[in-house]
Amino acid sequence: MIAGLLDVSATVTQDGAEQVRIFFVETDSPGVELVDLDFMGLHGAPFGVVRLTDVKVPASQLLPSAVDLWRDDPALVRLAVVGRMLTIGPASLAIAKLCLAWSRDFVSRRAVDGRPLGEYEEIQRYLAQTAADVFTVESVAEWVMLSANLAGKAPEMTAAKNLLSVTCWQAMDRTLSLFAAEGYESVPSKARRGAPQVPVDRFLRDARGLRISGGVDFLLDIWTALASMRVIYGPDGPAASSGTPPVTDLALPPRCQDHLAHVQDQTHALAELCRRLVTRRGLDALAEGEHDLMLAGRIATLLFGMAVVLARAAHLAEQGNTTALDLADVSCAQARAELAMLWAQLAALPGESHFTGLSSRLLEGTSLDFLLADAAPGRRPGTVRPADD
Repeated sequence: MIAGLLDVSATVTQDGAEQVRIFFVETDSPGVELVDLDFMGLHGAPFGVVRLTDVKVPASQLLPSAVDLWRDDPALVRLAVVGRMLTIGPASLAIAKLCLAWSRDFVSRRAVDGRPLGEYEEIQRYLAQTAADVFTVESVAEWVMLSANLAGKAPEMTAAKNLLSVTCWQAMDRTLSLFAAEGYESVPSKARRGAPQVPVDRFLRDARGLRISGGVDFLLDIWTALASMRVIYGPDGPAASSGTPPVTDLALPPRCQDHLAHVQDQTHALAELCRRLVTRRGLDALAEGEHDLMLAGRIATLLFGMAVVLARAAHLAEQGNTTALDLADVSCAQARAELAMLWAQLAALPGESHFTGLSSRLLEGTSLDFLLADAAPGRRPGTVRPADD
C-alpha cells in the first residue's frame, strides 16, 4: 500500500507465442486501484489487493527477457531470497525473544499449591526449550546475515526461512500454553480485570503469519528438497564421492559430539533417500511426489539447523560461554526427536491412493457427507449462505 512502483507479471503474445513477462507499474497510473487488506495479525505489513483496469505501461518499463525465464532470473532470485530473510528473520527472532522474556516473568511470579511454578519439572522443560529455540533462531539468523555469499545459497536460505518461522511458532505456542493459566483472552479483556497486559494474542497471530509470509511452510520444505536435488543430480552437479571423513570439534562436550555424529549419520541417510527418490521418479518428475519431498525437505532443514547451532555453540564455548553448549544440547535433542518422527512417517506412509480416493470422494461424491450432516442444520454441506442472510 505504500509502494510507488510495483512489479507485475502478465501474459503477453510475442513472436506468435504467449510469454509471462514482468512490467514495472507506477501505482499512481490511471487504472491502478489499491484495496487495503486486514490480515490475521501482521498489521505492520502494509499489504493490499491491486486491481488493474486498462493500465497502459511504457515499453521502457518491461523487464528485458528474450524468453519466458524471468522466474529464474538470477538478479530477481537474489532479491527474493534476501528480501524474504530480511523480513521474516528479524520478526521471528524478536517474537521468540519476547516469548522467553514473558515466560520467565510469568513463571517467576506464579505458584501452584504453595510451590513456585519454576520448581515443576514440565515447566522447567518448557523454559529450557524456549531458551533453546531462541538460541536456534538467533544462530541461524546470524549465519544468514554473516554469510559471505548470502544470495548464492538458495536452498539453505529457503530452509532457513522455515527454520526461523517454524521455531518461532513453536516458542509462541508453548508460551500461550503457559499463559493460559492467566486466561485465554485479549489484552483489552486483561486490562478490564486488572491482569498483566501481555499481548500474547497479538503475537500469536503474528507468529502464525510468519509461517505463511514469504512462502507457506510445507511448500518451502518441498522447494528446499527440489532445489537441493536438482543441484546435486543435475548436469552440473558434483561428481560422485565415496564419502567424506567424519567431522569433529574439540570445543564440543561428549553430548554435543554425539549430536554432531548424528547429523553426519542422518546426512548420509538423507542422501540415500534423495537418491531413491531421483531413481524412482527421475529428476524432471520429482515434483510429483510432493509428500516425500516435503518430508525430505523438513529433514534437511532440521539437520541444517543442528549443524549451525553446534557450530555457533562451539565458537561461543571457545570464547568462554559454555552455557551455549547446554542450549545447543537441548536444541539438538528436540531436533533429533522430530527427525525420528519424520523418518517414521516415511517408513509408514500408506499408499497415495488412500489420500487421492478420499479427496475425490469429498470433492465429487456424497459418501463423506455423513461427516458434515450436523455441521450446518437446514443447509446442504458446502452451500454458501446468501449475502443478505
